[in-house]
Amino acid sequence: MVRRSAELQLLPSPGLTDAPVLDLMCSHFVLTLAAKQGGKFNVRRDLNGLLSLAGRHLVWPAPALARLREFLGRSWRDNEFWRGHEALGARAFPERHGVWRGPYEEGTLFFTWTNTPKTPPKTCWPC
Repeated sequence: MVRRSAELQLLPSPGLTDAPVLDLMCSHFVLTLAAKQGGKFNVRRDLNGLLSLAGRHLVWPAPALARLREFLGRSWRDNEFWRGHEALGARAFPERHGVWRGPYEEGTLFFTWTNTPKTPPKTCWPC
């Protein structure tokens, strides 16, 4: 069961607060359609397309970012794009790595996130 907390810290993607209303509405529409797909939504096939449309408007829960940072520390410690991420604060981390530059930009959270479904389960970060 998921526990909801009033003190859950949510970190917006850079530029979210300045995004045009119509862009936000389109992202909401696309995410709603994906959610209604349920089990028909194929993560391996459809995640890149979904993020291409709505990735720049995501809000990151602090616990999810913490797990992602643990994964980065274990799995990609030698990757030059992620060096020094441990020293960044909770707000500075998405400012540096959460900027939308497409799903194939290695230094972003989206690249890590879209490659997770393609990773063998034993090396995948805990969801």
